[in-house]
Amino acid sequence: MTYNEAAFAAGFADYLREIAPGTVERERKRELPHQQIRDLFALGFGTLRLPSQWGGFGWDLPRALDAVIDLAAADPHVAHALRGHFNVIEDSRLAAPDHHPDLIARLAAGDLVGTAYSERKLAPEQDARLELREGVYHLSGVKYYTTGSVYADWIVAAGRDVETGKQINVIVDAHESGVEIVDDWDGFGQTLTGSGTTRFTDVPVAYRNHVDAGSELTPAHSHQIAFLQVYLLSVIAGISAAVARDAVEYVRPRKRTFGVGSIAEPRRNPLVQEVVGELHGIAQSVRSIVLEEARQLDALQVLLHDNTIDDSAKSAAAGERLIRVYSIQSPVIDLALRGATRLFDVGGASATSVDLVLDRHWRNIRTIGAHNPAGQRLQQVGNFRLNGILPPSLGGLEPGDIGIIATTPDLSTSTEGVVR
Repeated sequence: MTYNEAAFAAGFADYLREIAPGTVERERKRELPHQQIRDLFALGFGTLRLPSQWGGFGWDLPRALDAVIDLAAADPHVAHALRGHFNVIEDSRLAAPDHHPDLIARLAAGDLVGTAYSERKLAPEQDARLELREGVYHLSGVKYYTTGSVYADWIVAAGRDVETGKQINVIVDAHESGVEIVDDWDGFGQTLTGSGTTRFTDVPVAYRNHVDAGSELTPAHSHQIAFLQVYLLSVIAGISAAVARDAVEYVRPRKRTFGVGSIAEPRRNPLVQEVVGELHGIAQSVRSIVLEEARQLDALQVLLHDNTIDDSAKSAAAGERLIRVYSIQSPVIDLALRGATRLFDVGGASATSVDLVLDRHWRNIRTIGAHNPAGQRLQQVGNFRLNGILPPSLGGLEPGDIGIIATTPDLSTSTEGVVR
């Protein structure tokens, strides 16, 4: 499929205007945006990061994530649901020329990828099983937090090889009969991202994914983790933009100022103007921070493809980039949450009306921010800056990595330290 830049720009602008008004109602009814996502992909949105020789637009990462921010401002559920899709494209770009051309052709034609990594269990090892039969792996297991899979044509998942015990990341066809997807995500925010349960029963694996979880952070793995975080922050940036937009839309038509009923037109109240100004400042700041990190990740991808640079230098650069992304995670979330809270200061008690659902912005930001706890990320930044220790791989975090004693000694029979 061939995509046209001018046609996409016009179509995307129309699309955003069309879907934004229905976002609140879809959220109220828990109406999954299947059609909205298909319409978006028909425009070519899913190919923004595919190189032109692969059939996509070939946009750089800042430009692509700027579009994600605009999408999240219109509907954060749709934007969030596409995170796994864009991650597979980033993995493929890093793996090139050892990518999967036939999978890329499907993505260029409009297919969508979802994710199914996480399991509700204590140990990091995967319970999902991968059994090799006649040269083909078959996946069986139950996953949760499977964002985007309910909309997907392909699902990236992880399982444990029953013979070797090694974790392997794989891609399966979402339309296989052994795939069951349940919309049971029960979070108070981002309710339409399809982040519930996916069950796999003897599902044949179509592809091996390019970036597997290892004992150490390889350059490609570091890039993957950094990208996943920056993508989430892009969605938060979009919600911040929606907060600023909704503040203006709420204030402009109002005739009564909170606390001082005799003063008409709240839009002329300096206190309201100050809040609106702050909200726009927050939205612009968050967008700028995210897009700067996107520029840095783009540069890292170029560096990782440079054969004149040795592996140790690549690893150091990738590790430093991951630490930088972790460093901005907490400030971005805090700024965005402040904006979502300050929004209510433009209208007093009437701004809390359930009909307006202005609280959805705080709930959605808070939910995204809880995906990978910012406190844990800051600890990892501090550990690196103080001790030169990089974070462990995804799913490989041990209690000792964050200073927690893994087992608590039984003190009931111990006499050590007892004052007599």
